[in-house]
Amino acid sequence: MPLDDAFGLLNGADITLYQAVGWSVRIKCDKSHLIVASDEALVVGDRSSTFSSENPLLRNGAFLVFEDWGGGTLKVTTDRLATIPLYYVAKNGVVFFSSRLVDLVRVAGGAVSGLGALQWALLGQPLEAVTPVRDVALVPPATIGIFTPQGYVPQREYWCAWVNEKNDGVLGDYLDDGIAVLEYAHRRALEDVSLDAVYALPVTGGLDSRCNLAIHPELIDKSVLFHTDDLGNFELPIARDIARYLGGDLHIFKAADWMDNVTEIDLSIETGEFNAAHWRLVGSAQRLAADYGCTTTVDGFFQDFLFKASFLTQIEPGRIFEKSLNSALYRAKLLDVDVSSPGFREMVESLSESIFTASNGLAASQKYYMRNRSRRLVYNIVRLNQNFLDVRTPGIDNDLMEFGLNLPWNLRSNAFFYKNMISRLDSGLARIRYDKSGLPLLARREKSFSRRFKTYFLRNLNHIIPNRTFMLDTETSFGRAFRKSPEFRSRVGEFVDRSEWCEEVFGRAVIERLESQRRRGRPVEDVVGVLVTLAALELQGNRKA
Repeated sequence: MPLDDAFGLLNGADITLYQAVGWSVRIKCDKSHLIVASDEALVVGDRSSTFSSENPLLRNGAFLVFEDWGGGTLKVTTDRLATIPLYYVAKNGVVFFSSRLVDLVRVAGGAVSGLGALQWALLGQPLEAVTPVRDVALVPPATIGIFTPQGYVPQREYWCAWVNEKNDGVLGDYLDDGIAVLEYAHRRALEDVSLDAVYALPVTGGLDSRCNLAIHPELIDKSVLFHTDDLGNFELPIARDIARYLGGDLHIFKAADWMDNVTEIDLSIETGEFNAAHWRLVGSAQRLAADYGCTTTVDGFFQDFLFKASFLTQIEPGRIFEKSLNSALYRAKLLDVDVSSPGFREMVESLSESIFTASNGLAASQKYYMRNRSRRLVYNIVRLNQNFLDVRTPGIDNDLMEFGLNLPWNLRSNAFFYKNMISRLDSGLARIRYDKSGLPLLARREKSFSRRFKTYFLRNLNHIIPNRTFMLDTETSFGRAFRKSPEFRSRVGEFVDRSEWCEEVFGRAVIERLESQRRRGRPVEDVVGVLVTLAALELQGNRKA
């Protein structure tokens, strides 16, 4: 059974209570989800979900299903990506579960998981079922499982992603169908949006927002076009060019306006695992809703993965493991983590288990990304925004996912298919520079000469003469504040130093040590963000009654 407000997608209006024999589930929805309850089951889903089907393969979009399974057990089904998370802990014959880690810290005993904290800091996110809270685990995606008084027992995985490894795909054989499936997924995602809805449409230098703008020209005139300025002149000029082409006003928000208060993040509005250094969009969503009257937005989550696949690789799983381990070793050096310790060895073993899940690199890297980074880092941006806006996510449409996964690898890699879809939808948008290359989308070269030269020159020179502002290629608001503001560094350092969890895993004065590494030209902001979030989780979780 959960805590009183344990399954908390907050900021919504209604609370639904579902009773099964021995179980009680309380749910309060955000702006993006609905609840359908009956005597047999309770379904939480986004607004494009297919609530009527009992077959999880036929349910669309995001969903989480609870069913009374008899004998004091509760059946739970997660969607293909587990976009609605479910954390749980079993204590003394009672199971508590929640969509927020902060709810479970006290009931679990208030202790940190050394393995979860190391995975988070060294790999970018905890892996698989592991969390940063000791004795708390995460239910896997695309799984039907049973809660008993002793804990959670997975029954079967009903869906698994696949990769088409062929390199002989012909663009013309797929392009028209791809656009048709993409347009249908977007229509299905938006079909029940009120005619009075005020849209907020992001404008960036990347592909996802450009695709969404190309596919919804009818929304431009009744939308607030906005850009969250976090990288300065890296993206903002491109966003301005796009808005100018569309004939709309671009509303610019400065991520620095709220990132300065990073030690005050509220973990009750997300899972508790979202790195504080990545909270750059939350203030935009708040202001769009409060100051501009926006109600709805369209997010490109998972479209990039399906049609850009930048985190997939053809190298063998052994090389993927080696590269991931080298990255972890680099971060371990930044943090002075003892790589001969049992805790580090356990982390390495867990990394191996999570990567060696397939015999080839494409399948292994895809599964690793989907089960870990995608749902525990990337989707948290969506989860934060869902507290303030109705966020529609066509990328998790079943038909679109299956079309994307069926694409031959040569079309899917390097965003080749994605760029051509955007060009077919709106050739004018395709002619505007792409932030990753500095060139139009269909340019033959991978990067402009100036972009190649600048990236190579500045990265290498920064190691020789570190800590020089003009030598930075790109810099986030969080990284800029940590570099430029002694007051910000002091506040972050004091906040993390008060954390018993951070001290237990990483030792004292860890922010001071990371600042020393930053002065040598080493990137530390992501690790600093993990430590801030871990300290906040401990503080807010142990305060919760």
